[in-house]
Order: sequence, then C-alpha cells, then structure tokens
Amino acid sequence: MWQENVPLSGFTSLRVGGRAEFLAMPRSVAELAAILDQGQGLPLTFLGAGSNLLISDRGIPGLVICTKNLRGVSFDEATGTVTVAAGEPLPKLAWRAAQRGWSGLEWAVGIPGTVGGMAVMNAGGAGGL
Repeated sequence: MWQENVPLSGFTSLRVGGRAEFLAMPRSVAELAAILDQGQGLPLTFLGAGSNLLISDRGIPGLVICTKNLRGVSFDEATGTVTVAAGEPLPKLAWRAAQRGWSGLEWAVGIPGTVGGMAVMNAGGAGGL
C-alpha cells in the first residue's frame, strides 16, 4: 500500500524535489481511510497533481499521500449540486459542468491541477471561488 523512499520530482509540474519517506496513492476513499489509519503518528502531507508546487531537495518526512488517483464526479440535477473527488482534474470538471449547461466554473477551464489542490491553494480566489 505504501512505497518507501520515493523520488517526488516526477510528481510536480516543474520536475524538482527530493524523496518522500513514504508514499501512498489511494484509488478510493476506502483505501485512503485505511492508509490514514495505518499512518497514525507519522507526519502527513497531501499532494495532488503537483501544479505550482516546489518540493525541497531534502524531501518530505513521514507519509505523503498523492490524491491524483482519487477521481469521480456526481452531478445531482435535482438539487444543482456536484460532488467531486480530490483528484479530479479541474479543467475536466469545468468542461463536464458546461456540457450539462451548468455555469460557474468557466474560470477553471485553463487552471491546471485538481479539485483538492484548488481548494487548498484557493484557485480562482480573485473572483471565481
């Protein structure tokens, strides 16, 4: 479930950075829950698609959880809500909403990264989110 001493340079858009002491890449919420349970007591760092991210050459101690494989979108037409997994690419979500005639995510079409990264990095904070 985990890998040890993994180079993180391949996980960022700028291709720089040291190693993760431990790396996990869950594909479901159940896997994520199991990883979090097993990793109790370790320093924890979440990593999305690695857009706009610099990782020190010294690496990251503890457990790094890469969420880019946590994908899924559910649109509820009746309530006008959307439920999105952290690893869903932001431009893909914006296009899928537009295809349904939904508005509000137009600003996100050209922003790289994932929905989880958008929330953490305050993407679109200048008026979109």
